[in-house]
Amino acid sequence: MIETVAGLTDLQIKFLTALGQIVMGLALGTITAVIAAKQLSTARLQAKTARNKLRLDNYQRRVDLYETIDRLARSALGGTSGSHLDLEIGAKITEARWLFGPGVSEYISKKIHDPLIEFGAASVTHSQLLNSRPLEDQEQQELDKTVEDRTRLRREIYDNLRELEKRMDEFLVLEQ
Repeated sequence: MIETVAGLTDLQIKFLTALGQIVMGLALGTITAVIAAKQLSTARLQAKTARNKLRLDNYQRRVDLYETIDRLARSALGGTSGSHLDLEIGAKITEARWLFGPGVSEYISKKIHDPLIEFGAASVTHSQLLNSRPLEDQEQQELDKTVEDRTRLRREIYDNLRELEKRMDEFLVLEQ
């Protein structure tokens, strides 16, 4: 053993050097672990924020789609006729499949869109018959039938819109 500065032997100096390196390694490892834990916490928070934003976006898209379908159907029933309303609702059915699933889109198609098309056809026939004066017996019977059809379809569509509103309840909830 050779004595060196401060009365330490070269073996003691090597030991203290190794010990210092171990302590520095542990300190740096601890700091790295703390930084990694903070990054993990930040990543989890960002993921939660992204999930919540997606939920909010889907919620808003669902509300908008429901309100659009309801508005278009009520406009068509209220006398604002035109093929553009049928086309708009038809386009919204595809969007409904992605937002609500096939069950709701099929319901909209069969219970709202298809009756609206029938209602529009009955309305056109009704208008044509009203414009042809004087009405013969057969035309009067056909006019009466179109009035009955329009009344039945209007009632059916309004009932289906109320049912659609109930079906939307499970989708129009903003989850926590």
